[in-house]
Amino acid sequence: MKVGDLAYDIASKQYVLIVRKNVAWKDSDDQIHCWDFEVMAEGVGVYMVDTDELQDVNNEQKEKQD
Repeated sequence: MKVGDLAYDIASKQYVLIVRKNVAWKDSDDQIHCWDFEVMAEGVGVYMVDTDELQDVNNEQKEKQD
Protein backbone atom coordinates (compact mmCIF):
# COMPACT_ATOMS: atom_id res chain seq x y z
CA MET A 1 0.00 0.00 0.00
CA LYS A 2 1.14 3.51 -0.72
CA VAL A 3 0.23 7.10 0.11
CA GLY A 4 -3.11 7.98 -1.47
CA ASP A 5 -4.45 4.41 -1.39
CA LEU A 6 -7.83 3.55 0.05
CA ALA A 7 -7.78 0.85 2.74
CA TYR A 8 -10.20 -0.73 5.20
CA ASP A 9 -9.35 -0.47 8.92
CA ILE A 10 -10.39 -3.80 10.42
CA ALA A 11 -10.49 -2.49 14.01
CA SER A 12 -12.59 0.63 13.39
CA LYS A 13 -14.57 -0.93 10.51
CA GLN A 14 -14.04 2.18 8.40
CA TYR A 15 -12.52 3.02 5.06
CA VAL A 16 -9.41 5.15 5.44
CA LEU A 17 -7.05 7.08 3.20
CA ILE A 18 -3.32 6.49 3.67
CA VAL A 19 -1.64 9.87 4.17
CA ARG A 20 1.90 8.86 5.30
CA LYS A 21 4.09 5.76 5.58
CA ASN A 22 6.62 4.79 8.27
CA VAL A 23 5.40 7.20 10.93
CA ALA A 24 7.31 7.86 14.14
CA TRP A 25 5.88 9.73 17.11
CA LYS A 26 7.58 10.78 20.36
CA ASP A 27 5.36 10.72 23.46
CA SER A 28 5.62 12.89 26.57
CA ASP A 29 8.12 10.42 28.12
CA ASP A 30 10.41 10.81 25.09
CA GLN A 31 9.67 7.26 23.93
CA ILE A 32 9.47 6.86 20.18
CA HIS A 33 6.58 4.82 18.77
CA CYS A 34 6.59 3.66 15.14
CA TRP A 35 3.66 2.71 12.93
CA ASP A 36 3.46 1.57 9.34
CA PHE A 37 0.89 4.18 8.28
CA GLU A 38 -0.85 7.40 9.20
CA VAL A 39 -4.42 7.28 7.93
CA MET A 40 -7.41 9.61 7.78
CA ALA A 41 -11.03 8.54 8.34
CA GLU A 42 -14.27 10.44 8.12
CA GLY A 43 -15.49 11.58 11.53
CA VAL A 44 -12.30 10.35 13.21
CA GLY A 45 -9.49 12.42 11.74
CA VAL A 46 -5.90 11.29 11.44
CA TYR A 47 -4.44 8.36 13.38
CA MET A 48 -1.73 5.69 13.10
CA VAL A 49 -2.06 1.99 12.26
CA ASP A 50 0.09 -1.00 11.31
CA THR A 51 -0.18 -3.12 8.17
CA ASP A 52 -1.91 -6.00 9.96
CA GLU A 53 -4.81 -3.67 10.85
CA LEU A 54 -5.58 -2.78 7.23
CA GLN A 55 -7.03 -4.48 4.18
CA ASP A 56 -5.82 -3.15 0.84
CA VAL A 57 -8.98 -2.07 -0.98
CA ASN A 58 -7.15 -0.93 -4.15
CA ASN A 59 -5.67 -4.38 -4.82
CA GLU A 60 -8.98 -6.12 -4.15
CA GLN A 61 -10.72 -3.84 -6.67
CA LYS A 62 -7.97 -4.43 -9.24
CA GLU A 63 -8.24 -8.23 -8.83
CA LYS A 64 -12.02 -8.06 -9.36
CA GLN A 65 -11.53 -6.11 -12.60
CA ASP A 66 -9.02 -8.65 -14.03
